[in-house]
Order: sequence, then C-alpha cells, then structure tokens
Amino acid sequence: MKLKDKLKDLLNKLEKSVSTNRNYQISRFISLLIGLEGLLMIFICLRDKNYNSAYVSAAYGSVMLFTFFYTTFTKRLNLFYILAIILIYAIELIFMIGGGSQGFGVIWVVIFPILTVYIMSLKPFIIVNGICWLILVSGMWTSFSNHIYQYNEVFKARFPIVYLLIYIFGIFLSFKIRDTENQLEKQKNILTKEIEQAALIQKAFYSREPKVYEQFSIAYKTVPMAGVSGDLYDFYSEGNKLQGLGIFDISGHGVSSGLLTLLSRNIISSEFYRNTNIELWEVVQKINDRFIEEKGQVENYLTGILLRILDGNHIEYVNAGHLAPILYKKAENSFEFLAKHEKAVGAIGMKDIAPFYYSQYIKMENGDKLFLFTDGITDCVNEKGEAFGDFRLLKAFERTIMTSPEEQISLILNEIKQFRKKAPAEDDITLIVLKKD
Repeated sequence: MKLKDKLKDLLNKLEKSVSTNRNYQISRFISLLIGLEGLLMIFICLRDKNYNSAYVSAAYGSVMLFTFFYTTFTKRLNLFYILAIILIYAIELIFMIGGGSQGFGVIWVVIFPILTVYIMSLKPFIIVNGICWLILVSGMWTSFSNHIYQYNEVFKARFPIVYLLIYIFGIFLSFKIRDTENQLEKQKNILTKEIEQAALIQKAFYSREPKVYEQFSIAYKTVPMAGVSGDLYDFYSEGNKLQGLGIFDISGHGVSSGLLTLLSRNIISSEFYRNTNIELWEVVQKINDRFIEEKGQVENYLTGILLRILDGNHIEYVNAGHLAPILYKKAENSFEFLAKHEKAVGAIGMKDIAPFYYSQYIKMENGDKLFLFTDGITDCVNEKGEAFGDFRLLKAFERTIMTSPEEQISLILNEIKQFRKKAPAEDDITLIVLKKD
C-alpha cells in the first residue's frame, strides 16, 4: 500500500473514531474561539511591539479559523484533530524556547488537558498529553534546560508538576465521562428494547381484519414517530360485512400514549358492538365516560372519528375534536372537508370540559372515497418550517384519486416524505381510505 493510501486510511479511521455530533460542535467552537483569540492577540502584541508573539498569534489564529470553516462546510473533523495536535506541540515549544510571560504559559499549556478531555477518547488523550508532559520535563528538568528560555528556577520546578496533576485529573475525568456515557448507552439500549417490545405488543392488538369487505375496500397505514404510536385505528365487522371504523389520536407522544391506545381500543370496540340500537353520539358519550373512569389520574385525552355504516350507502359518524375527513364524490368529481357540526364540542377523556357529541350523516355511492387521517400529516414540517397543511393534503388526495386505496396511501406518504426531506418527524401519522365498491 502506498504512503498516500496509508495516510488516507489513517485519516478515515481517525474521523470515524471522533465523528460524533457532540465532538463536531465542540471542535467548531474551539476552532472559532482560538482563531478569534489569535486575532485579538495580534493587536495586543503589536501595541506592545512584541512582533514575534504577533507572528505566532497570526499563525495559530489563521490556522484555527481555517479549520473552523473547513469543519463547518465539510462536516469532517480530521483536519481539526491533526492541526490542533500540531498546534499544541508548536505553541509549547515556542513558549519553552522563545519565552513569554509565565501566566501566558500556564493558560496555554495547562489548559490543553481540559480542552482535550472532552473531545478525545481515553487512549488518544493519554498519548497526546503524555507527550506534552515529557516535553516539559525534558526542557525544564534535564540538561536541555540550557537551550530553552531561562525561566526562574521555581517556575521550572513547579510547572511540570502542575501539568502532571492536571494530566492525572484529566485521565480520571476522561474515564468517568466515558464510564457515564457507557452507562447511559446501556440504559438507552434497554429502553430501546422495551419500546420495541411495546411496539410489537401494540401492533398485535391492532385489527387484523381483511382489507376488502362486502361493498367496501379499505387501505390503512400508520407510521409511528418513535416505535410506539399514539394513533389508533380499528375496524368493526361481522364476517365480511363492514359495520364501522374508527380513527383516534391520543394526546402526547411516546410509550404512555401508546399504552393508552390499548385501553382505548378495548373501550371503543366493546361500546360500539354493545350499543347498536342507540345513536352513535350516545355511543361516543359512553366511550368518554368509561375512558375517564378507567384511565384514572392520567391526563391524556383523545380526539377521533367513529363511523357506523347504517346500510349499503348511508353512514353515520361522530367527530370528537378530530380533523375533518375528506369526502370524494365520484359522480360530481368533488372533494370536500366534512366539517364538524357547529354544535359539537370537546374531545374524549377531558374531565374538566363537558363534551357535546353530534351524529352526522353522509351517503356514499359506488366509487366514492372517504379519507381519514391524523394531524401528524397536516402538522408535518419541512426544513424551512413550513407545515404540510390541509391544502397540500387535499391536492395530494385529488392527484391520486384514480388509484386504488393501497396505491393512494403509498403515493400520499411519498409526497409527505418528499416534502419533509430531512426534517425530523414530530408526530405519528395514520391514514385510512374507505372506498365504496
């Protein structure tokens, strides 16, 4: 292997060992801080007519500012670590040979262990700072002291000892930092496994009904923000005859919201099947009362839409504080948001707000579609801070209307992904397309 390739391989290994977001931010900060300090020292040294120190300050200030811009634009840390180590040794040698104030020496040389303890792993930290200490010992405690700047004897005797004490403290601090990080990583792995298990349990509780029923086709998809979803969907049927469906969104995020979907699903399903002879708004009222009672002191609530199929064409639904679904009428080629009734008030499970639910009715003919979704779609934000919103969702639904329910959901999710790009997800996403056949 050529020397160039060996060097490249070494740089890649170095970068992999240090390229964490924490190290990246700290390295940029140190580069900028030292660069600006170097520029400031130029003016101070020129004012004092200390031209040698001005040259040194200009050199290390320029190098570190260049490193700052390089690191910022390339997102790579290899140059920082190479130049920072060279700079450490260069300034130490300049300080020992050329002289300078003893306070300046303490600030520059003794501070190195403190700066490197956080951004270097233990082994590189020991090596880099060990060499620094050996240079100090060689220059101040051996015959080489005749070739360096003649500091007073007290300073020469004590300075390597001070550095050694800080060096040993740095090793201890580095070990504790890494030990703490390892413990946190273990706890993170345990929590991740528990979340994965909770997600599997939650997934097992979701409906496994067929997607195609008599007179209706259904497609659905849920995309959890982080393993366990706070969104809930369910389908109610007798054999292959669809009787209704529901889509709900638990307030909050994470495991607690995910666990509440299991409680909510059981309550909603049992009340739906138990109360077939009363209006749907009364069913939702019973769901609300049971949910408040059974959740106890938990503060979470849920919004949602519960839908009941009355016959082959007519549908009764209740919107409990949820986003308005979109209805597509094939005969008129029309798209509309089904606004919640003006008298309807409240979500489900809010103890301090007396809700008022209202049954609404629609008629679906062959080819019509009903699109239900959670606010993880409309509230989705891209890198510019723009929300996906109702308008983009409506247009995406219109553009994909001639596809099957399964294809339509896939295409809409792809549009959302293209819109968001690298922006992180901030909520769970659930979509349901109900088509009248």
